[in-house]
Amino acid sequence: MQQPTHTLRNKKQLNPEAVILAPEICSLIESPELCIEFFRKAEAGYKSSTAVIYDLEKTTTVTETFVAVLIAFIKDRNISLLKPSKFRWPKDKACDQKLKKLGILRSFSQQGDVVDLEHLQPQRLTNKKVQNYWAKSAVDLATKFLYGESRRIKELYSILIEIMANTNNHADREIAGKYPWWLIYFADDERDVVKFVILDLGVGIFESLPVKQHIIRSPLPVRVAGGNANHHLSLLRGMQLEKVLKDLVDGKIKSSTQDPARGRGMPLIADCAQSGNFENFVIIANDGYVDLINSTVSVMNENFSGTIYYFELKKN
Repeated sequence: MQQPTHTLRNKKQLNPEAVILAPEICSLIESPELCIEFFRKAEAGYKSSTAVIYDLEKTTTVTETFVAVLIAFIKDRNISLLKPSKFRWPKDKACDQKLKKLGILRSFSQQGDVVDLEHLQPQRLTNKKVQNYWAKSAVDLATKFLYGESRRIKELYSILIEIMANTNNHADREIAGKYPWWLIYFADDERDVVKFVILDLGVGIFESLPVKQHIIRSPLPVRVAGGNANHHLSLLRGMQLEKVLKDLVDGKIKSSTQDPARGRGMPLIADCAQSGNFENFVIIANDGYVDLINSTVSVMNENFSGTIYYFELKKN
């Protein structure tokens, strides 16, 4: 009996390898919108192509936040879809050296000017549940670097535990637990700080179910008419994000679990961020860019699908 010959016709045809050009400054802190656009294109490339090539040849600056997101994109099968990830080194020698120093390439196979990242190992990966072990280990390593010995810093430990809990508390019930969250930290011996990046690739704080419900219950009491519509929409969104941030910090927006055992959430995180132990404390979520030490939030033109916490523990 003759076998059917239409199988290939029914399969989705994938494009060749997708080359994703990186911006000159690869930093979620300094150039968040360009970096978010870069990673959005990378995620689309995994869906439509046979492999993704991260092209950083023209990059002159790379920072820890960018490296942390790049690690997550390559290692998270929900994003990479188990397709090959490849890498092109920066031509700028100083940038090239820093990228290697950050430990992004621990095992790779050389293929001309393209490096295969299939066996990339993150510096620190947590699972989907809160684990006291990871928080304690991070505090111990950070304080040993800064002081030469392990010290107890309550604010750092509390922040780590609460952020881990918030990755689940602020998730959409339909996708909760689908994406792992990442804890990666870097020692900066030039500035004498330890940089922490916690990455949650869920829905993001400002698009979470509790925040959406709060916005519906407490809409802005202002309306803007006339003039440039996009400009007014941006102003309104900025006012909305300011109100949401204030209400989060004030504890007016509770988690969807309503479980008091899950901790104090954002009020505690904000309180610890302003304790004097941290040099910088930035949250990037959806279209919001938050400076938690100064309690300010700005609207971005790009939307990050998830939440990035970045803070620097300094030596007191």
